[in-house]
Amino acid sequence: MLRDIPPGTHCFVDANIFYYHLVETPPLSEDRSNFFERVEKQKITASTSSVAVAEAVHKVMLAEVVARHGLDRAGLAHRLQRHRQLIATLKDTLKCPHSCVR
Repeated sequence: MLRDIPPGTHCFVDANIFYYHLVETPPLSEDRSNFFERVEKQKITASTSSVAVAEAVHKVMLAEVVARHGLDRAGLAHRLQRHRQLIATLKDTLKCPHSCVR
């Protein structure tokens, strides 16, 4: 789907595109990473909003909590509000080596 975007197109990047690029989720991650490579090579232009970035960071944070602590996704955001110490254990969310975040 993303690979079919014609060169020169200007795209809006929503939170899910960031999320699947940053959180390994085959087969979705490869397509999203290829999209960002095309943006980096200036074959297509992309923009986003602070709301989309905030939502993506939130989703990546929740994915890390699930992976790190083996918690169920159901009710996870509310659980984190009650147990804020879990947020302090996050390491990957705050350091993004990917080229999509500059």
